[in-house]
Amino acid sequence: MDNQKKLERFRAAVLEDGQEKAEEILAAARSHAQAAGQEASQNESGLFEKRRQAVIEESSLAAARESARFKLNARKNVLSYRKKLVEELFDEVRAQLAAFVKSDKYKENLFKRLGEAKEKYPGGGVCLVRNEDTALADEIKSRFGFDVKADEKIKIGGAYVRPAGTSLLIDETLDSAFDEQFEDFSRQHSELELSGDE
Repeated sequence: MDNQKKLERFRAAVLEDGQEKAEEILAAARSHAQAAGQEASQNESGLFEKRRQAVIEESSLAAARESARFKLNARKNVLSYRKKLVEELFDEVRAQLAAFVKSDKYKENLFKRLGEAKEKYPGGGVCLVRNEDTALADEIKSRFGFDVKADEKIKIGGAYVRPAGTSLLIDETLDSAFDEQFEDFSRQHSELELSGDE
C-alpha cells in the first residue's frame, strides 16, 4: 500500500503541477490574446485613420479640380463674351466707315492725304485705290500728278502712294487704319482679371 499511496501522491503532485502549468499557459495565452487584440485594435484604428486621411485628401483634390475647372470655364465665357463685344464694336466702326466713304467728306479726306504725300514727294508716282475710287483718276492725276491704278487689297477706302523714283509705299488706306485700331484696342484691353483669380 505504500506504493499505492506513493503512486497516488505522485499522481496528485503531477496533476497539481500539471494544473499549475496549464493555468500558467492559459494565463500567458490570455495575456497574449489580449495584447494581440489591443494591437489589432490599434492597427484597425491606424488603418481607419489612414483611410480617413486618404478620403479627405481625395475630396480636397476633387474640390480643387472642380474649382479650377469652374474658374477656367468662367474665364472662357468672359473672354468669349468680350470677343463678341469687341467684334460688335468694330462691326459698328466698319459700318460707319462704309457710310463715310459714300460721303463727300471721304473725297475731301482722300485728297487731303494725297496732297500731303505730294508735298513730301513732289515728283509724281502711282496712286493705288479701291475699284470704286478709280472714277477719281483724272482729278487725282491733274491735282497731284499720280497715275491711278485699282488695288484689290483695298476694301474700305483710302490709297497707297508709291512716289516716283522710290521703292517707298505710303499707306493711307482706311483698311490699315482700321486694322491698326482693332489691334491696338485688342492689345490695350487684353488684360482680363476675374475677381478672385490671382
